[in-house]
Amino acid sequence: MIKNQSIVEVEVCDDKKVEFKSEEIETTPIKLKIKKEHDCDVVAIGEKIHYTVHIENECSTDVKNVLFKDHLDPCTKFVEGSFKVNEHEHHPEIEGHTITYRISEIESCQTVKIEFDVETTEECCTSCHMQSQAPTILPLVPLTTAVLGTGVPSALIKVTFPGGECVETNVNNLRSWRVTAPHRLHRGEVVTAIQIEPGKSPSNPVTRTVR
Repeated sequence: MIKNQSIVEVEVCDDKKVEFKSEEIETTPIKLKIKKEHDCDVVAIGEKIHYTVHIENECSTDVKNVLFKDHLDPCTKFVEGSFKVNEHEHHPEIEGHTITYRISEIESCQTVKIEFDVETTEECCTSCHMQSQAPTILPLVPLTTAVLGTGVPSALIKVTFPGGECVETNVNNLRSWRVTAPHRLHRGEVVTAIQIEPGKSPSNPVTRTVR
């Protein structure tokens, strides 16, 4: 921040001086644009969130000695070894839930990309101790690829099929959900589903056998 002000000094009687000051003008010669993104909207305890931060220098001159700070949510912890600057691994300072890293220079009209991961925990998060309700899976018939069920609106549904492939979807406002199986289901195969409501831990798994 640069502060610029003009002053006029006038001598009056008895050797006194009077100052006249212009209105103070404050200018910011630096213009940085910051954009932060994450890779998921719903996450369970113990899962990771990947953050990407773009810092763009929109000024016509280079900017030096830029201090980056990120204050993590108390329900998360930083994942060691995940911090990268322009695809290269670096080691920020970690104090409590605050990440600090000093960028030596951002050139004019250039962007610095910062990436890091956090892992969700139960610390300081009362809602995390609440478990999601279990979803339901409607009866399955042989050779079908459609798996339907019910749940809590906006909750995330994770369906695991024989062979281990997992398909995700969200419950709609009518409390229903639907996914497509990776193959036609056969008699005796078992499908498993869990539900994750926003701010809660995953539900107990429910299963449905193809009859």
